[in-house]
Amino acid sequence: MINTILTCDLEIAKRWSVWLHVWVGIALSLGGCHYTEEDSWQICCNLHIVGDETSSPAARRTIIEWVSKDGFSSQGELNDWVGWDRWPKERISSGYARFSAANWDAQAADYLRTLGMTCRPEQPSAEGKVLCSIELPVWVECTSMNIYFPGGAPVPKELRKPIPARLDLSIAVRWSSILGLSVQIFPIPGGRLCHR
Repeated sequence: MINTILTCDLEIAKRWSVWLHVWVGIALSLGGCHYTEEDSWQICCNLHIVGDETSSPAARRTIIEWVSKDGFSSQGELNDWVGWDRWPKERISSGYARFSAANWDAQAADYLRTLGMTCRPEQPSAEGKVLCSIELPVWVECTSMNIYFPGGAPVPKELRKPIPARLDLSIAVRWSSILGLSVQIFPIPGGRLCHR
């Protein structure tokens, strides 16, 4: 008798749970239907690199891949997650390791030069420190933060297509070490990123 009551109670609880999930899903879906175009411009959004502007050689695609997995703020700054620079550094170091296996006397700056980066000694003269940099055309896409908080306004219509932009990347190296990097997305002249 007690087993029958417990089984019955569990079945009723499961049914209520299913109906509760259905109603919550409907409420959240309808919550996103009430927004204005102005609301769309107020949302937080991120930028993501979706490709380069031209059919670039493999070397340039390598550079873009170093940072394309990392998100950028709507202003073009790399998202400042704790340890964000660890991943691009690991990607760069991995490429350098493959390069140095075939070129045993090469330094990190030599590897970066083969990818089209311009390298110059750091001033004032820091023993062996070199700064390598490059600017690349890229396409970026604005994505809404509403993927984490469903029910809000979407990205404005004007920003739903990829946007042409410029990737600026600088890497400080010393002999075979990656010391640091700086990455930013800039709008092309006359353009904009994910803001008015």
